[in-house]
Amino acid sequence: MDRLLIIIVSGDKERAMLGMNFAMHTTIDTKLVLFGPSENLVTEDDDARNMASKLIENGIITTACINYVKDKPAESKLREMRIVLEPVGKIISDYIKDGYVPVTF
Repeated sequence: MDRLLIIIVSGDKERAMLGMNFAMHTTIDTKLVLFGPSENLVTEDDDARNMASKLIENGIITTACINYVKDKPAESKLREMRIVLEPVGKIISDYIKDGYVPVTF
């Protein structure tokens, strides 16, 4: 395994931060997708937002699910963070087809 796809679903800060810290410190090609309650967490919690910003700067986070945040306050906040919002089903499937191994938090 030399490619890792981390999917953060949980809105629980401890669990989500664990996954984001893991993504930040892997030594292989790693991508991270925000999905569900984690999208709210990174817009509402300072620690989670700061960690997400670092992951964005490093090209690890690029995408979050538009279907979860559509017409909610988190939508504009995620866009301000430069996260692309789109349905993630195809994105996750494509990463797996490209050899990324999924891990969820």
